[in-house]
Amino acid sequence: MRYHPPTRWLKQALELLRLPTVSFHEQNVMLWVWRYAHNRGMPVSVDAVGNLRVDYVPEDADDDARPIVFTAHTDHVGLWAVEMQNGVAADDGRAVLRAHWMGRFPSELMVGQDVLFWTGGKPLGEVEPELVPSGARGMADLKVGGRKVRGTIQRILGFNEEGDVTGVDVAVDEAVEPGSVGMWDLPDPEQADGKLFARAIDDVAGVAALVALLDDLRRDGAARPVSCLFTRAEEGGFFGAIHHCKQRYADATEDEAEILITIEASKQLADAPVGGGPIVRVGDKHAVFHPELTAWAAACAERLEAEHEDFQYRRRLMDGGTCESSVFQAWTGKAGALCVALGNYHNHDAANNGVASEFIDVADFGNLIRLMRAMVDEPTGAEAAGGFGAFRGWCEEWEAKHAHLYSEPAGVAP
Repeated sequence: MRYHPPTRWLKQALELLRLPTVSFHEQNVMLWVWRYAHNRGMPVSVDAVGNLRVDYVPEDADDDARPIVFTAHTDHVGLWAVEMQNGVAADDGRAVLRAHWMGRFPSELMVGQDVLFWTGGKPLGEVEPELVPSGARGMADLKVGGRKVRGTIQRILGFNEEGDVTGVDVAVDEAVEPGSVGMWDLPDPEQADGKLFARAIDDVAGVAALVALLDDLRRDGAARPVSCLFTRAEEGGFFGAIHHCKQRYADATEDEAEILITIEASKQLADAPVGGGPIVRVGDKHAVFHPELTAWAAACAERLEAEHEDFQYRRRLMDGGTCESSVFQAWTGKAGALCVALGNYHNHDAANNGVASEFIDVADFGNLIRLMRAMVDEPTGAEAAGGFGAFRGWCEEWEAKHAHLYSEPAGVAP
């Protein structure tokens, strides 16, 4: 039996997945989330570098309940326009645009690939001045919306110290304004064959999951305070998450910090395929996450699986990449993570050695949100026990039941 998420969750996801985004140019996604929260009267704030936080504050909050912060990053791999190369023409006669690339993708596949730029939009500072933070005034000039201009990557200009491409020249059909967002020229998002396909599943689908949770909390309520943190520039090197930690958790111990759970779409693995259910992420390429939070999330998932035929999950080390929980754990000593398996990670179609839309399973997406909600509804203190309390109880009961075998090894078998 497959789970079918509410239509509103999928509608919101498709709206978000249609928006262009790249590190340091997440304004279209941020504006959508800002408007969503404001229109529903939910407290929303922006920090000094543009990270967005939406809070759910219960009317009758449990004073002993530690707040949970679910996080997702709002960017994707891609590029932005730097400047037109006046007087320079590509081999096919088109004008040449110099652009900055941000994120990890096989460089040997880039030249000759088609891209899209969104140019001619309205400055964010005019559309929504409150979204422009004091520490990142340049966001005021970032453009919202715009028309699409097609181009083709002509050559790679350089690499950073991590070996990732930093600059490219692009042949474009017409002039593109500096700062315009660029992404692979792929179809607009769609739901088909039980999957969601889009240019930027990673991690705009995570953003959509957080929005769906907020929607559910607003409708049905909860006793525990919950915040959703939407970060910037993860693909460029966790910039938004690092700033958040430096400002909020500089002196916090793991018992004082908020409960931080990163929500991601992570590269599918042989034992964690698309369609296998949401994943309690034990760790990533860089770190193993806090065992108490992992066990707590798994205990919530076990209960859901026992109660619902249309829920399944996996518990896996997803080491196809590094996520923000590694950053949060570096500051607080305690972070957890959930994810769904992602096909065509970073738009790399490994089977065909090319570029393609990313994709996730619709049921996985819906069940991820159900698992997040189950964690919110867990009794106060369950996260501290981390699911270990129940296992310890089983161990003690089992040992007591069969302790006679120490003195009677030839007795009745367990």
